[in-house]
Amino acid sequence: MKPRLHAWLTIGSYCLTAGLGVVVLSAVGWFLWQGTLGSGVLGSTEHSSMFAMRTFFDRPALGRSVLLSLWVGIASSLMALWITRHLLAGGGRFGRLVTRFLAPVLAIPHVAFAIGISLLIWPGGWFARLLSPWFTGWQRVPDWVIIGDPFGLTLIFGLVLREVPFLVMMALVASRGLNVNSSMRAGQSLGLTSIESWHRLVWPQLWPRLRLPFVLVLAYGLTNVEMTMVLGPNMPPSLSVLVLQLFYDPNPQQFVQLPWAALCLGALTLAVIAGTLAILECSERGEARRAWSGSWSPLQRFFSALASVFAQGIGWLIFGVFAFGLVASILFALSRQWRFPDAFPELSMQTIAQLGASLNNALGTTLFVAIVSAGFSLLLLVFVLEYLARRGRRDWPKIWQCGLYAPLILPQIVVVLSLYAAVLPLGFEVGTALTVFGHSQFIFCFSALLLGSSWLQFDPALIRQAESLGLSPMTTLTKIKIPMLAGPLLLTFVLSLTVSFSLYLPTLVFGGGRVTTLLTEGVHFATNLRRPQMAVFATAQTLLSMIGLAICFGVLRLLDRKRQGIML
Repeated sequence: MKPRLHAWLTIGSYCLTAGLGVVVLSAVGWFLWQGTLGSGVLGSTEHSSMFAMRTFFDRPALGRSVLLSLWVGIASSLMALWITRHLLAGGGRFGRLVTRFLAPVLAIPHVAFAIGISLLIWPGGWFARLLSPWFTGWQRVPDWVIIGDPFGLTLIFGLVLREVPFLVMMALVASRGLNVNSSMRAGQSLGLTSIESWHRLVWPQLWPRLRLPFVLVLAYGLTNVEMTMVLGPNMPPSLSVLVLQLFYDPNPQQFVQLPWAALCLGALTLAVIAGTLAILECSERGEARRAWSGSWSPLQRFFSALASVFAQGIGWLIFGVFAFGLVASILFALSRQWRFPDAFPELSMQTIAQLGASLNNALGTTLFVAIVSAGFSLLLLVFVLEYLARRGRRDWPKIWQCGLYAPLILPQIVVVLSLYAAVLPLGFEVGTALTVFGHSQFIFCFSALLLGSSWLQFDPALIRQAESLGLSPMTTLTKIKIPMLAGPLLLTFVLSLTVSFSLYLPTLVFGGGRVTTLLTEGVHFATNLRRPQMAVFATAQTLLSMIGLAICFGVLRLLDRKRQGIML
């Protein structure tokens, strides 16, 4: 019975996942088709569709919204890539220390990180209070526009600080399959410095493995909603925020413009990704040709060393902003009264007490949605990977890679609204169950990218030896494979929880505004500039993510200690 159960579970999970992937991609196509061609619930006639198209493209601020999205997305992603490259090029003990301190930042939801930045750098923020009046001379909050500046500089700053740790960690993971030490020794034997060896020998091998993480960073920079709502600008908003505003606009003439806005955002995102990758590929090839034309000049070596020092300084800045942002969030959450320019507030639990019921409800909903969606996605993923591993696959099939990457690369708001428009006619009601479904779609894709290589690269000889002793496939899976891959499984589950904590749009749309989580409440108070309240929810998100990560690392260390001396 067990072999048959194992076969049913693996084949069934494979078919279910493939079907869900087809549903997601079909939903996106159907959503755009029904709106742009004037059919379905988003358009009744061709006339109304053409009217919606003309109305949308005639919006007076549309051009500025598009330019703002392009500027913020391209600038933040390229700066993050440049900092990552030069941060890793520095190497040495100092560079390893920086990258180690960046690891906890990955577990922090984007909104909590953005709220911490806003509480630090706005004109009345904690930095200004620490420096006033002894350094700045300010006795009142200056009338400066920092949060929500019209050029999106604060948003770019926040995106760069948030995405550099992700690219650094992805680069460190990708470098495990490369013989970096041999390349560095070979370069130094040719008389190259360590930084020069990195740029000329290691980076050309590493860049192809960083294309996908960079594309994810670029797509998020172009289409993010939650960080834009916290850090601005909002007049005019970015194109992704405009799509969300059209979705919630009660005016039918505004609502029917939604598919055209989504189509514009999707086309813009794909075009920018393709163009940016093409330019970067040409640049990398030209740099590779110049790498063998001769040694660097002393000026090149000086500026490369200076860039590495600057990048490491940015790394420390990221950790500093994270640490001080957390402290600022705690201070604002505990403040009863905080007059400017006092460095510290009058502490009180008044705000937390007032939000007690709302906070408990949001915390419970957040944990329930995250645990259920992450657990379901991971269970489904295990059987899908087991199906592929049993057929000798060492990597995801190409068609699966397209299906896994599409929801992550396409604008999240387009995918969410497409699924929303597809499931509502089937009789599903917005609420917690639909929110879990929406979270599972994205968590499965993230989990597949995190766990796929570890599972599919597992030594098949161990499985053959176990089955030669008479163990069934299900027993082999539960008694051998899962215990040996407990580390990647646990880390994937915890990171999946943090992904769920960060999913704002699926919660907002599939919950119909009735599912309140720490994230949605934090964004609500941030957009209304209620700083003590948004600090409470940002602190709760940060502490919840850090506790989960600490438990994960503690369990992993305990497992490693128990396995000492065991030959695998």
